[in-house]
Amino acid sequence: MKDRFYLVSLRDTVGSNTAFHSHHGRGYSTDQRNARVYTREEAQRAWNTGREFDLPVDADAVDRHLVFHVDHQFVPGKTILSESATKYVGFVNGQWDGNDLFWLADAGKGQTIYARGNGLEVGQQYAVYREGDPYTMLNAKGKKYDAGLELNQVATGVAVASENDITTIELTDSFNAEVRRGDRVLPVYDPMLPTLFYPTMAEDVAAGGQIVRVMGSIGTAAKNSVVTIDRGNLEGVQVGHVFSINQKGEQVRDPKTKEMVQLPGQKIGNLMVFKTFDHFSYAYVLDSSLPIKIGAYIQPPLMDD
Repeated sequence: MKDRFYLVSLRDTVGSNTAFHSHHGRGYSTDQRNARVYTREEAQRAWNTGREFDLPVDADAVDRHLVFHVDHQFVPGKTILSESATKYVGFVNGQWDGNDLFWLADAGKGQTIYARGNGLEVGQQYAVYREGDPYTMLNAKGKKYDAGLELNQVATGVAVASENDITTIELTDSFNAEVRRGDRVLPVYDPMLPTLFYPTMAEDVAAGGQIVRVMGSIGTAAKNSVVTIDRGNLEGVQVGHVFSINQKGEQVRDPKTKEMVQLPGQKIGNLMVFKTFDHFSYAYVLDSSLPIKIGAYIQPPLMDD
């Protein structure tokens, strides 16, 4: 054993991180670079005369097992994005282990990722998708079930090497998001959207449709937004169908009778369907006079609209 020791405080740990006695008696630090180095004699004396929670440890053993973290106290409490930044750290507000933050994955164009699974061929192009929240519907008994899962493409890449079931993929493009662990690697999907859309009157479509999701937003759409409606091929929806968007009226109390009264709904915009599935469709908001919220209902436009 070499003649190098640190003195750690078992009382003043920060989460699971050890706190060292600092140079020149300057308190404690979780940064080993600030730790005072004791000789064997000094460490023994500190143990004999110090407090029961101050423990000498082999400095060389500590140095071999160092793990570098980002000091939580220097991280701002709000999100800051910079064009020059290539890496970010984050933490769950109110849930952090001392100074231990996690690095946000930042794999993007020009970087390398590794995918596990069979069927990927070297030289072929693949897309990286991220799972969204499932779409839910009610069955005949009023019970919810998952009716579909949305995958959002975040990158494309080329498989350059493969060994056993691990494939190395070099990313060639990324789309406003970083690649994360758990994302799916699948063949590139061609949506085969038509280059021209011809708006048509939506007829014979099952009534009661509404907007159930807004792409790229927590829940508010406007002109040029893309939304999902809960009507699809099986309900009679076709590409090019145009619907008016209506906002439900508020419930107010009648000042005389004290009864709750439902006010009439209000038309706030129009949308056109450009992609259909069995029970859902993607639509483009053509115009809007007010913010469009999830739950706004749709109906075929009136002849005078």
